[in-house]
Amino acid sequence: SKSKDMSKIGFCVAIGNPNSRERIEISRKINALGCEIVSIIHPRAIISEDASIAIGVQILAGAVISPGANIGKYCIINQNAIVGVSSTLGDGVELGPAANICGEVVIKNHSWICASACVLPRLHIDDLSIIAAGAVVTSNVERKSIVAGVPAKLIKKIQ
Repeated sequence: SKSKDMSKIGFCVAIGNPNSRERIEISRKINALGCEIVSIIHPRAIISEDASIAIGVQILAGAVISPGANIGKYCIINQNAIVGVSSTLGDGVELGPAANICGEVVIKNHSWICASACVLPRLHIDDLSIIAAGAVVTSNVERKSIVAGVPAKLIKKIQ
């Protein structure tokens, strides 16, 4: 059989959280076959010229990526979500529709900020955490935590 040049085929894996680790593993396996990992950005997304966007990222319609923002590998930024000035998203982070990440926030790997949640400025969300829909985060969130409410409070720790 003839060998095909897979390097001309780009792909992006669209499996939502809490399955970001699987999204990354599948991407790596497909990439190992020779396909190129690409980011997909909707033409109605607004992205600052000095934002940094890694590979395998999906940015949907109406999303805003502010100046100085750093978006890690394999992130999903859903429709109308906002990443504030100088905020950093680690690998595999997902922002739900209309999530608002205010300025200078750090969200670590594989965390999930659900629909319409708000993370106030200069806060830190540690690895593998979940911010419930509509929550307003007013303090740092520890690793493997689920928080909910206004203001957001710890609901439980993830095992």
